[in-house]
Amino acid sequence: MQWKKALWYKNHIHGPVCTICNVPQIDDTLHKLITSGARAIDECPYPDRVLPLIYTIYHDSTTRGAAQAHFKTRWPTDIEFARWLIAPPIAPSRTNTMRVFLWFIETRWFQ
Repeated sequence: MQWKKALWYKNHIHGPVCTICNVPQIDDTLHKLITSGARAIDECPYPDRVLPLIYTIYHDSTTRGAAQAHFKTRWPTDIEFARWLIAPPIAPSRTNTMRVFLWFIETRWFQ
């Protein structure tokens, strides 16, 4: 995915974020901290779970429209969406990626 390459978080803004799954590494109960010097792909507990869902949210026009309305923004391209995901986050989330993920789980998952 070309847009995935645009997802680079800034440690001073977002704190540590796993480069594989994009889950913030807040503590071991949410996401185990990657061992210094280790490869994230070898230690990430959630590879290919969060980002495929986020990408699907963007590409499903109904869900994207609901998300854009909820977050009061527009994402005309997937690259603009990626830029919004790595922008300074909407509190209380560490990243906008997690904000979209949680919004989806809380409002759309069981529909």
